[in-house]
Amino acid sequence: MKKKVALIIALPILVLLIALGVSGIISSKAVGITDDMVLSGSVLVKYNGSDKNVVIPGEITGIGSEAFAGNTFVETVTVSSGVSEIGSKAFSGCTGLVTVSLPDTVETIGDSAFSDCPKLSQINFGKDFRKLGNGVFSGDTSLAYVNIPPSNTSFVWDDGCIYNYKKTVLYQYLPGYPGNVYRMPDSVDTVCQYAFWGTDKLNQITCSSSLSEIPSYSFAGATALSNVYVNVPAKSIGIGAFMGDSSLMQVSVPISVTDIKESAFSGCPTDMIIIADEGTFAYRYAEEKGYLTAAEPKLSVTDNNLKYTPVSVTSVSDIPTVSSGGIITNTVTGTTSGNTAIVSTGRTPMYQHVIEYDENASVDGNVIGDSMVVSDRAFVIIESLPAVSGTNEAEPEIVTYSVPEYSHYNDQTIDTYTFDTGDTSIGMLSFARSSIQSIDIPEGVTEIAYGAFYHCDSLTDVSIPSTVTAVGQYAFDHTPWYENWLNDENAPDFLIVGDGVLIGYKGTDAEPEIPDSVKTVAEGVF
Repeated sequence: MKKKVALIIALPILVLLIALGVSGIISSKAVGITDDMVLSGSVLVKYNGSDKNVVIPGEITGIGSEAFAGNTFVETVTVSSGVSEIGSKAFSGCTGLVTVSLPDTVETIGDSAFSDCPKLSQINFGKDFRKLGNGVFSGDTSLAYVNIPPSNTSFVWDDGCIYNYKKTVLYQYLPGYPGNVYRMPDSVDTVCQYAFWGTDKLNQITCSSSLSEIPSYSFAGATALSNVYVNVPAKSIGIGAFMGDSSLMQVSVPISVTDIKESAFSGCPTDMIIIADEGTFAYRYAEEKGYLTAAEPKLSVTDNNLKYTPVSVTSVSDIPTVSSGGIITNTVTGTTSGNTAIVSTGRTPMYQHVIEYDENASVDGNVIGDSMVVSDRAFVIIESLPAVSGTNEAEPEIVTYSVPEYSHYNDQTIDTYTFDTGDTSIGMLSFARSSIQSIDIPEGVTEIAYGAFYHCDSLTDVSIPSTVTAVGQYAFDHTPWYENWLNDENAPDFLIVGDGVLIGYKGTDAEPEIPDSVKTVAEGVF
């Protein structure tokens, strides 16, 4: 009797629990989120689908690093409002990707987020976009312009480049831009890493007279680049600054340059000419490295010879547009009202042509700000409407390290290093390729940046405190200390340092089980 009563009481409870469980499962799958989308909280960390047209639903607030990387199926991506950040390499290597539309809520796009997408030809930014990483569009050989709305007061697009609003920072030269000569505005004092990577049309560059350095990797990967003119007051040419520029014939280097890093011209032709005054640092560097030297340029820097022919227009049917290659033609796709307009290939025009015509007409297209979109690659801008004047600007994130970047790079006089009291971080490539043999990193240091001890061929003794919470990629690669761990059959497969930072894995498991002690996985471990 007691068992029967207990069963009668238990059954409704069991039914209720089952109902709650089913309800929980159903409610956990938000509208628009498919089984192909792997989430961590509200961040999309991996998309495994094969759809051509992907919509990121509004419930998602971020797209994680490499979430779509290598996907060959997706062609268009529409990001719904709610997403605020797109991680590094999020869409890198999406070889079929053509169009991306971003809402106003997206504020940040990480390094190389859309790199190596050869078909990407259209990307629309929102008005609140504030932060752009390095090499975001590197290798995107079909991308000739981007649509930055006039209401965005952080960035502008002009002459093939994305700049901050005041044009003091050059973020990206678009690889698909058809120009072959680029004269950098003298307002530019900073060029971001990989800014010219993947350009295969650009032949000549004249640098700004405000650049104090040619930053690392800034002009790397420009395969058609043949002639570069560096201006005073540039003092240094960074690591890999022109790496892989396989067509580079000559570089004019001023007397102000007193430092050229070892790999600045790695992968450039061995018969390249360095134009410099005899006796200067650049001249001696060229002689030491076996490059040809000259006091006068052999190639002249000429004006940009874009293939653009002004068009005389007598009626609205003659208004030109832009072909898929970025060249203005007489193909008609739209008209405008009034009798004066500017036809161009971007908000700040790639090509700009004032057109006058005799009759009024209407236009079919979408209004964006003061522009009428008349094709995928052309806008008609009504000249009489006022331009938006912005006041804010986007600046690159400036990181100051206790041990500065490159501070002991290639230093062959150093055996060990004594840290200063209060040091908290070790900068990028700060000891790379140096002769340092041992390093005792003190308590209080929290970050070891990218390549800090890369290729320190004598470094055998390393002590890393528990305060370290971040270690950059390649920080200890090609050091005896790291190689000893790799080759020690008795050493664990996971190399964990500091406060649970995983910096190496040498196992062979397809799905390795990361130890519970790991709090952070450094970039490039897997």
